[in-house]
Amino acid sequence: MSGSEHSGQSASLVVPRGRNGLTPIYLDMTEVYRIEKRIQDIKIADPLSLPDLISDFNYAFVLIGKMIATVELELSEAKMSLNEARSIVMLDKVDGILKEKGVTKSSTDLREAVVTLDPSVKEANQKVAILQAYSELLYNKAKAMEMAYHGAKEVNKTQARIPDSNNYGGRRD
Repeated sequence: MSGSEHSGQSASLVVPRGRNGLTPIYLDMTEVYRIEKRIQDIKIADPLSLPDLISDFNYAFVLIGKMIATVELELSEAKMSLNEARSIVMLDKVDGILKEKGVTKSSTDLREAVVTLDPSVKEANQKVAILQAYSELLYNKAKAMEMAYHGAKEVNKTQARIPDSNNYGGRRD
């Protein structure tokens, strides 16, 4: 991520592409961070501010949903790239590397070790891990917005049932 979620500046999540050679995707998180800060406003909300909060939480949930779809698509592409990299190493490089190292009897474990240590496979694995972490981050933010949305709706219902009064018993003196 670049930018700062605390300074009010623009903040983007830089998402690597699942396939090599493509430029990264920049997901603008500015609105999400702004709305995320409003979760704390539920505790001081009144009937006039609650509709705005509910609307913001719903908007952020939709934004994050679109971001999740983007990241999940790139994750799917990255997994395909990882499988392709593993296959290329297994088919084209393993035997030569094992022969180079003087290994005469190849086992599944040895072949897997060669595949795992190949730089292209390491890079593809790292890309999958990054995209999985971004996906999890966004799912967690979406869940927080969903919970805030429902929480604000409950507060709104509760406030609608409390009579307008200066005392907590609801009595009019």
